[in-house]
Amino acid sequence: MGMWEDTYNQALDRGSLLEGSFINDATGQAVLAVDVSYVDGFTVPMVCECNNQVVLGCNLDLHEVCPDNLKVNEKTCANPYREQSGRPGDANIFKDCEKMAYTYPTDDEATKWNIPGCSRNLMCCIGTACKNHPGQVKCPGAVGQTQPCGGS
Repeated sequence: MGMWEDTYNQALDRGSLLEGSFINDATGQAVLAVDVSYVDGFTVPMVCECNNQVVLGCNLDLHEVCPDNLKVNEKTCANPYREQSGRPGDANIFKDCEKMAYTYPTDDEATKWNIPGCSRNLMCCIGTACKNHPGQVKCPGAVGQTQPCGGS
């Protein structure tokens, strides 16, 4: 499912995605597999939680680190690593969300499945006001700024 700001209709194929499916575990039981993906690009920050704990996604506004040459339009930042097979390392402009949301095609730690206590549903939140992922080092600060996370 593609996500972008209300009233904005030019998301193209570069938006923030919420991807989910049911897969069979080792016992043949269907379990939820889900991720937030910024592989194609970024339009909005997104996190999902279960039992009041953020389990995937990242609430940083990655527009703030998007260089002009990757701005598809005023609301969309293209991910230059969407065709890359390996980890881009520190060059990854979305690195502060790595492993919490897909930031390159093989960022597989971003997919969560069989989340304890969360077999069939998640609650997702869009925006920088959402709770931060416990793995985030940087969190939203003043407009255009980040700050060290302080346990929100």
